[in-house]
Amino acid sequence: MTSSSLRGFSRLSGNLQAVAVGCVNLIFTLVAMVLIDRLGRKTLLLIDCAGMTVALGTIAYVFHGGHARRALLAFVAAYIAFFAISSVQWCGFMSARYSPRGCA
Repeated sequence: MTSSSLRGFSRLSGNLQAVAVGCVNLIFTLVAMVLIDRLGRKTLLLIDCAGMTVALGTIAYVFHGGHARRALLAFVAAYIAFFAISSVQWCGFMSARYSPRGCA
């Protein structure tokens, strides 16, 4: 069972949601590549942590209370966007910096 089927969405809707989440991830990864030079890693990481906390809190509220079912995809997309903005780049930077073989 997927999280979308738990909330009552159809299988086709779940597949479309997966495509939407992938598109959000791609778009915000490209945005992060621009922002990381302008704002810096530390600022992006702080924004990322705050945004992910709020997004996960709202997702938990939707799952617990059963309210705003239609907004669930927006909250999941917001979480993916904040994660793509900083956390993914931060992991790549740390692995490239501290790995003896680089990004291998």
